[in-house]
Amino acid sequence: MHFAAGNRPKIDAVFLDLGEVLIELGWRRPFDALGIVAAGPPEELWKSFVSSWDQYDRYERGLLGTPEFFRQLAARISQISGIAVNATQTQAAWNTLLIGPVLGVPQLVTALASRVPVYSITNTNPAHIDYLPSIYPDLTPFRKFFTSYDLGFRKHE
Repeated sequence: MHFAAGNRPKIDAVFLDLGEVLIELGWRRPFDALGIVAAGPPEELWKSFVSSWDQYDRYERGLLGTPEFFRQLAARISQISGIAVNATQTQAAWNTLLIGPVLGVPQLVTALASRVPVYSITNTNPAHIDYLPSIYPDLTPFRKFFTSYDLGFRKHE
């Protein structure tokens, strides 16, 4: 950012996060899709199954391929929950985490993109980026998505 005439800041570009900024997330939905019933906050359930797991971190850094990640995640879910699931079921359930655009955001992004370049910078993985067009059909306002799996590191590092 730099300052234009009159000392008003001039915005050169806008960077938006994907999760909970552009896309609403439903933390319990993947577990519901697999028939996993658990008490407690869905974020804690997600943490126990996924986010505290090293392979998840490797997947979001681009160090583990999609087929291998879902094979390993299916085995982990089956071991922890006692419910037998396969990689295909697990990937389908995984994608249910992404609900759809946050209300009003597509219109805001389109309006912003008519004035400045718009980008997304996000900790995510290939499966979610591949699934994204099915729930957020018009991605044309974005110049580029900077993803943790392409960059090899996660935000805040």
